[in-house]
Order: sequence, then structure tokens, then C-alpha cells
Amino acid sequence: MENNNYADLRFTEEFVSSLFDKIPTDLKKCPPNNRLKLEKNMGYVRFEDDILVAVYIFSSRIRTSKKTDEEIKYREECEMNICTEPGTLLKFDLVDNDFVFSSVYMGESQDEEFRYEHRYNVDMELISKYKHYLKPPMLDNGDVVICEKYEDNGKKVKIRYTYSYNAKDYSKQIKYLEKENIINNKNGQKARECCYGNKKIDGKEILYLVMGKYFID
Repeated sequence: MENNNYADLRFTEEFVSSLFDKIPTDLKKCPPNNRLKLEKNMGYVRFEDDILVAVYIFSSRIRTSKKTDEEIKYREECEMNICTEPGTLLKFDLVDNDFVFSSVYMGESQDEEFRYEHRYNVDMELISKYKHYLKPPMLDNGDVVICEKYEDNGKKVKIRYTYSYNAKDYSKQIKYLEKENIINNKNGQKARECCYGNKKIDGKEILYLVMGKYFID
């Protein structure tokens, strides 16, 4: 990448390690020869009224040897196993100045229009249902609608999540995250800009800063 026209925001090793320790043991269980890994350069940071409230971080699996009969049997018997979902999204809420595991987002199915996803709490009880657009519709301002929550705690809802490819300067939020040792700013001054997502609930706008390395306008 040239001319510094990219963002490079990554969760710190220390922060990722602290989050890993908070994942419930049952969710960290996996077939033999696989290890859960949290991806420090893939996720989102959520702000409400300029206040940090949560982080979202993707997981992956590291295979250490060939698939065994024991692993095959494990997969067949496990009804709810995030090991089968590389790229599963984990949410951690900030409560009393400490992050606690909140929920896990798991892919369910896909049709010609949507990829469906369910969110489960720490007890693996269903909280919400989402549908992700395979061809996101574009709004008049150039943002795209990436997904929609259509069920929340058993009730029908319609909450749209939008994404902007036009980076904005979020110096205040990014400096705070650096100060708290939550992220590393890998690209200096340009890392003050990043892409972001939004949703609105009861008139309040919720901001999601996008972590990772990507081109920006």
C-alpha cells in the first residue's frame, strides 16, 4: 500500500489475551487438534454518545494435525459448536471498567439474498436473529445496508445496520483506545481515520469503528 492511504488499527496482544480468558469454557471447547484464536486485526469497537460500551472480535481455529476419528465423532455429537464456524464473532461488553463476555454470533443458513445469523448469550440461549445482505443496497449518501436485525428476544423488529466506505476522522475515539491499550495504531497519523458502521435505536445513533488494515478514501 502506498501514500499511507489506509487504516491499520489492531487490538493489542495484551487486550486480546485478556478477552480470551473471559470466554466461557464451554465455548472454548473444540475438537482435538484445534485451538481457538482471537483475531487481533478483525473486529469492531462500539461507542454510544462517545462512550465506549463494547468490542466485537472475530475468532478462528488453528489446526495442529490431521482430522481424527475422535474429532469427527465430536462434530457429529456437538449440537452447538463454534468450532464449526471460523470467523465467529464474539462480543464483550464494558461493565464497571472491565470487559465481560456477552454473546456469540453464529451463522445459520444462506439463501440467494441473505446470509442468516443468530446471536446467543453466555448460556447459549437465543437472543437475536439477523439477515446479512449478499448484495447490500446503497443509500442516497453512499453508505450501504449490510444487515438487518429482524427478531430480538422473540419479538419482530427491523433495525438496519449501515456501513460507510468513506473514512472519517475519529481521532478522539482512537486516541482513547490507544491510551487504554485496547488498540495499536499501526499507521500513525492516517490511522486517525477509519471506516465505520451505524445503527439507530430510539433515535440514538450507535457507532461501530472498523478494526483492521484496509484502504481508505
